[in-house]
Amino acid sequence: MTKSLLIYTFSKVSKKLKFGTYTRTGKNFSGKICVFRRGGGNKKIYRLIDFYRRLNLFGIVCEVQYDPYRSAYIGLVLYDNGLFSNIILSENVIVGNRIFSGSASDNKYAFNKGSSFLLSNFPLFFYS
Repeated sequence: MTKSLLIYTFSKVSKKLKFGTYTRTGKNFSGKICVFRRGGGNKKIYRLIDFYRRLNLFGIVCEVQYDPYRSAYIGLVLYDNGLFSNIILSENVIVGNRIFSGSASDNKYAFNKGSSFLLSNFPLFFYS
């Protein structure tokens, strides 16, 4: 794949994972101001986050994005089956890291930074 095709694909996918919100400017149903000193500010775009991560697949972090609704950065992840999703990134996760999302894995390479597991499947002694 060429670089321009990848950029086009990421922009199309990340556009589907976002939607706009509207600000409440202190006006009622007829447009009259009821609450003073509201409004203004920058527009914000809400990004959909995959909080469950139940795929049992490996994925690669493709983009790191800023999210105005959260204090943490989010990452666009491309999974092995071709699915894209946004996740909240843990510390020291960068573009190109391979992560695992799921409930169980016997692979020792699944225990990377940014991976998610059930606590019952987490090893007793884990050293990073």
